[in-house]
Amino acid sequence: MVESNSNILSRARILLIDNDESTHSRLIQYFRNITRLFTIVKSAEEALPLLEGPLWDIIVCNLKLPGINGLEFCKLASQQKPGTKIILATQYPQQLNKE
Repeated sequence: MVESNSNILSRARILLIDNDESTHSRLIQYFRNITRLFTIVKSAEEALPLLEGPLWDIIVCNLKLPGINGLEFCKLASQQKPGTKIILATQYPQQLNKE
């Protein structure tokens, strides 16, 4: 069962939205082990034009973004691309090393 889930994720197109530079390398390392089909952007404003392209299978978005926050972005994304799986996340500094 785990293997079939890995196969599904290995083909998933994942959009990551996070404004914290220090987490980018961790996100890249983590998602590179899952799939090569991911893109990281630093803001919702930078991600909005990417919604106009091909469908993202999964959007992982930081809740605390400058400008358009993560919740607002996810509402827009779900209206523009219904059916896209969305994960809202946030972290606190003491959680940086936790998976």
